[in-house]
Amino acid sequence: MSALSSSTDEKIAYGGQCHCGAIKFVARSDKHLVAWDCNCSICIIKKNTHFVVPCAQFVLLREVPPEDRLNADEAHAAAKGSAYPGHWGLPPKIETRDLRELPGGYGMGSTTLANWIQDKLDIDSGPSLVEEADHGSLSLYTYNTHTAKHTFCRHCGVQCFYHPRSNPDGVAITLNCLVPFHEDSEIRPFDGQNWEDFLTKSGIQAFSKE
Repeated sequence: MSALSSSTDEKIAYGGQCHCGAIKFVARSDKHLVAWDCNCSICIIKKNTHFVVPCAQFVLLREVPPEDRLNADEAHAAAKGSAYPGHWGLPPKIETRDLRELPGGYGMGSTTLANWIQDKLDIDSGPSLVEEADHGSLSLYTYNTHTAKHTFCRHCGVQCFYHPRSNPDGVAITLNCLVPFHEDSEIRPFDGQNWEDFLTKSGIQAFSKE
């Protein structure tokens, strides 16, 4: 299961992370994602084909402690065959021995499992849990106009999201950082070599509007 419908905004919650698993996020967007393949000097090096969401539809999770991190291989393996959205990670290993109805239509289970599910549902529909400046694994790079905020993991170096110059009111999320991978996406070219001329006609600015 790759995404979870949100009852608050009729969007779908997608989860993702950097490679080492220190940075995790949730982004709410449409089922069919429009991603952009930019050829500007930095995007062409990073190859970070990305989709854009409004800032209000992005949830940055707290820094994952080293002992709880799943790298990309482990995260995708855990997502396969899971009854829950892949970005939720692994359910609790130790549970109470009671039985109750689980939230979200997940059937019956323990109170421990119910609390875990409800916590994940609340995160998927809520605001960010930590400010970017306070996230211990997040580093920032800017250049030229310094409008774009290129955030990346200080451990593995992966940029799973950033704030692009085209959409300073939004967040650009690297498509291949979603867990699990999302197949229903459309890739559109963005001519970053001719940024000013291409920006308006591309339509990309609409994607960070509510």
